[in-house]
Amino acid sequence: MTLLIASLVAFSVVHLIPAVAPAVRRSLVSALGEIGFKALFSILSLATLFGVVRGWGAAAGPVLYAPPAWGWHVTPLFVLVAFILFVASRLPTNVRRKIRHPQLAAVKFWALGHLFSNGEWRSVVLFAGLIAWAVVAMIFINKRDGAWTKPGPFSKLQTTLSTLAGVVAYLVFMKLHLSIIGVSPFPG
Repeated sequence: MTLLIASLVAFSVVHLIPAVAPAVRRSLVSALGEIGFKALFSILSLATLFGVVRGWGAAAGPVLYAPPAWGWHVTPLFVLVAFILFVASRLPTNVRRKIRHPQLAAVKFWALGHLFSNGEWRSVVLFAGLIAWAVVAMIFINKRDGAWTKPGPFSKLQTTLSTLAGVVAYLVFMKLHLSIIGVSPFPG
């Protein structure tokens, strides 16, 4: 459990630095250059994510709650929304006109969806921890950036193609979920 918690905290700190401590980011960019900073950020992100995955896999603990029987049906729907939001966060779509932080919203949907079907201690720590990080990140980014100026508008075709890309990515990942994560996304 220690590795999971430590890695989750490290992941959160790495990802909060640009919003919470922009001076630290500027100083690192000054020292390393933009590409160097992005490389360091990527390496730290992957290392902490690897630690989270390893920590989750190694953690043992009690079941905190029994997920509802319908939770297995809700989780895939929340994850589908998460994939659509995640893809939309990277492309010029009208989703970005409606949601200020679609990537962080995607994390919250993904994590909350998993809490409907996972009640063991390690999953609650992971998914509730990621929801907390996403909420804190949104607060600090909003504080740093001030009032939101909505982008766009963008074409309906761009939004439709982005949504379709999110659905395709979701279907591919669901097909590979068992082999990648080691857990079937569907019961039975």
